[in-house]
Amino acid sequence: MEEVDEMDDVDDVVQPRKTKAPRRTATKPTSADKEVKAREREAAKAQREREKQLEKERKQKAKEEKAREKQLAADLAEVNKLKVDKKESTPEMIIDLAREFEETSVGNQTVEVMKRLKVEQTFFESEIPKVVKWRRKVMARYNDTLGHWEPCPFHIRREEHVLVLLTAQEFVDMVIDTSSTTSNLDHHVHRLKSTYVNSTPIYLIEGLTAWMRKNNNSRNRAYQAEVRRQYSQSQTQDQPTSTSSRRKKTTTTNKPETTPPVSDDTIEDALLSLQVTHSCLIHHTNAPPDSAEWIKNFTEHISTVPYRRERMEGNDSAFCMDGGQVKPGENKSDTFIKMLQEVNRVTASMAYGIATQYPSAVDLVRGMRRHGPAMLEDVKKSANRNGAPTDSRIGPAASKRLYKVFMGLDPSATDI
Repeated sequence: MEEVDEMDDVDDVVQPRKTKAPRRTATKPTSADKEVKAREREAAKAQREREKQLEKERKQKAKEEKAREKQLAADLAEVNKLKVDKKESTPEMIIDLAREFEETSVGNQTVEVMKRLKVEQTFFESEIPKVVKWRRKVMARYNDTLGHWEPCPFHIRREEHVLVLLTAQEFVDMVIDTSSTTSNLDHHVHRLKSTYVNSTPIYLIEGLTAWMRKNNNSRNRAYQAEVRRQYSQSQTQDQPTSTSSRRKKTTTTNKPETTPPVSDDTIEDALLSLQVTHSCLIHHTNAPPDSAEWIKNFTEHISTVPYRRERMEGNDSAFCMDGGQVKPGENKSDTFIKMLQEVNRVTASMAYGIATQYPSAVDLVRGMRRHGPAMLEDVKKSANRNGAPTDSRIGPAASKRLYKVFMGLDPSATDI
């Protein structure tokens, strides 16, 4: 019994009394805490705004960089256009005409043509009359390392050509004026080169062919008149004095106008001297409209010079590769026909007739090896590309010529 009571006492001791947990009371935030949290929220918001602004700026910079790259690519593509075409390069030019061209036929026509070509034009005071010079509006320079044109700051550059327009009479006067040292042709060239240093002179001579023709006619008439005069003098020895007087008066009225004693050889020597001695370019025109047209042609050609030069150096070609100089064929047969026409004195009808029997160069060479130089003598010419034959044949001369071209082994042969 005592043990049971002790166990009950132990249970009473072990079992604790159940106590209620203390209640947690919510503390209200103070104004200081609110200010701290507000500042934190504002700082976080400002941070987000800064990050958003930085991201926006980064995207804007990337967009601008992409736009710059795109613009650079477009600029490179623009300046690297194939400007050997005069339509692309001519608007870059500025043409300067000497004041003597104002209110003249050549000057008025040149001004109107330049307006159509979108070429700027000015008049200037020149020491040498009737001078034409050119300038270029440069917006690109050639990068030798990269091998393409690159945009550059806009500037105006003087071109390396200068043109002088001379009438036939002005040219002849300078040729025959050997006594004066200030108005002869050599002095004119020297003065032009010293005024426009490092420029290639171009002499545009107007009406020289017609002048030489008239000069020859005048010399012939003078010779005929002199013969008639001498004949009349021999006849008047047996005539009365009154008749002689009348004949002398008639001879005087029929005498042709005096012309300067200039031979064709003198003119030709002067032209050769300009080309060989002075390294000048010469072109002849017939009338003022023709002169204005050739000033336009020179303007267009000079505009393509730097682009052609770089193209030739880039291609490293010893011959010209401009489009249109070699006619391309539409197919293999057409190419073979055009190749045959490149042989001297081989016409299209001959080429069509040959291609009818020998469709390719291989067949033609194989036949020549078998039949010899006379193989093509009796081949009928064709009236058109469809192969309709005619009654005429190619003949032995053309047959031998083609044989030498295709079968010749001497690269220096000139007897074709």
